[in-house]
Amino acid sequence: MAKRDRLLILVHEKDADDPKAWYRIWSLCERWRASGVEVVLQAGVPSAPTDDIVFNHVDRTVLEPAYLEWLARCPRTINGRVVDIRKSTFSRHLVRPGDGYEGPVIVKTDLNHGGLPEKRRLEPPPKCRWYGRRRSRRHDLGTIQYMNPSAYPVFESVAEVPAAVFENPALVVEQLLVEREGDQIALYNYYFLGATGHCVRRLGPGPPFKGPMATSMEEVPVPGSLLAERERRGFDYGKWDFVMCAGEPCVLDMNRTPGLADWWGADDLGRRITDALEPGLEPWRRR
Repeated sequence: MAKRDRLLILVHEKDADDPKAWYRIWSLCERWRASGVEVVLQAGVPSAPTDDIVFNHVDRTVLEPAYLEWLARCPRTINGRVVDIRKSTFSRHLVRPGDGYEGPVIVKTDLNHGGLPEKRRLEPPPKCRWYGRRRSRRHDLGTIQYMNPSAYPVFESVAEVPAAVFENPALVVEQLLVEREGDQIALYNYYFLGATGHCVRRLGPGPPFKGPMATSMEEVPVPGSLLAERERRGFDYGKWDFVMCAGEPCVLDMNRTPGLADWWGADDLGRRITDALEPGLEPWRRR
């Protein structure tokens, strides 16, 4: 009798009690269970490697050495090579004073999603500055470590950015890349697992553009250069946000643990994403 496939969803040791409703992976797990896959939550790394399928779903920007070393010892891993998604490692649109860029810019945390996955698990609670909608002050930007990712500040030029921002290792400054259509702007979300994928183009008011402001969306083809970039970076699963600049995709965000959408039409989109990505597990299953 053939051995049943077992899938370990690897999460950080401090995240075992995270609500499963936060992440898209769990809707896929429901489908895989129905197809005969045993799904197990693995919080932290065990002492020995496994020949089960290991799904790297550690919600941290930089993978800690223990996780990286254990994944390297397991023969069947998903996102086993995705160890660092800081913006400074992938952004091609970073700005520094004196580099000649004169357009508007946006200040972000180098850590993914405002650094919130790291912040919420620190013990004791960190004595650090927090930048959000109600406590936003320009002078805070020299000392803060975390941000509300829906409130990244925008400046009309590099000259307006407080000098302390460029001395703060927690922050990066990027060109504000905007794709316009009439009085709205576009943002693309590319969800993928293995050879499967689902890419949507969303329209809404802005900038800066965030999901809850979306007013319409349509499915679009995935640019070929994005597929090549995925391969180069070792991404098996995740969600990339991008805009089109002079006919080429400009990646704004790379996420290996995408959450659930919270904008207009999200329920229908979620079903379509799950439908599209469900078969993506097949290359890792036993034949």
